[in-house]
Amino acid sequence: AGFLCREVSEEWKGWMQILFIAYHYYRARFIYNEIRVFVSSYVWMTGFGNFLYFDKKKDFSLTRVVSMVIRINWFPVILGMTVLSIEMFGFGRTVESPGTKSNPVSDENMNTFAYLFKTTFELYYVVPLHTLGFFATWLCCWVACKAEVQCGLSFVKSRIFGMKVCLLLHVLFFETGMNDAVILHGMNSYEISFRFVCDKYSCWQGIVCGFLMEYCQSHLETETRDDLYRQFHSKAPLMAFGGISTMVAWYV
Repeated sequence: AGFLCREVSEEWKGWMQILFIAYHYYRARFIYNEIRVFVSSYVWMTGFGNFLYFDKKKDFSLTRVVSMVIRINWFPVILGMTVLSIEMFGFGRTVESPGTKSNPVSDENMNTFAYLFKTTFELYYVVPLHTLGFFATWLCCWVACKAEVQCGLSFVKSRIFGMKVCLLLHVLFFETGMNDAVILHGMNSYEISFRFVCDKYSCWQGIVCGFLMEYCQSHLETETRDDLYRQFHSKAPLMAFGGISTMVAWYV
């Protein structure tokens, strides 16, 4: 297992998913800030993991794109079809009996479908957010590979060029009002627009970290364990000070 390998990132995502469910189920608003960090970390991992895959495999085929879009969006699509089917056939609604008040069709139906009817699709904003992050990473790596192969740029320069193009598109979308035009007005959803803006550069930061990943791995492979221990021991006070300062600034 290497540094930040897939097994580690999958465990990271699993623990975050447990906290997401607990946060929404128990309405634990006192950990809202932590949940926002976890959501941003999830989007960061979209750029990080997809960059490492595309940069290594160079698989920009339509098959890969379609498979990823289906993997990300299939559950919300099925959920939407389920809700539409429920509404079409009238399950979970009330029936009027002569001389009586409205009663549920059955307690079981109400328990089954109440959550679906009382939940807006805006709470699933993370799905289009991940989809947007995937396409941004795909475009970044595709531009970088084309610049390396067709324009003769070096590996480092081509990747930096791809990240610059990706950053430019992020700025054009989020900082010029295009985000409001597409999401706020087009989808008529302030909530989704707000969530997109909160994590607007998380995916791009994950791409940058994925690019720097290879240098970290090569450094860790060439250095001996004793050298790494000495470096860590010499920088431990500074790292501790930085961590404590970050926590104090977070809660103060």
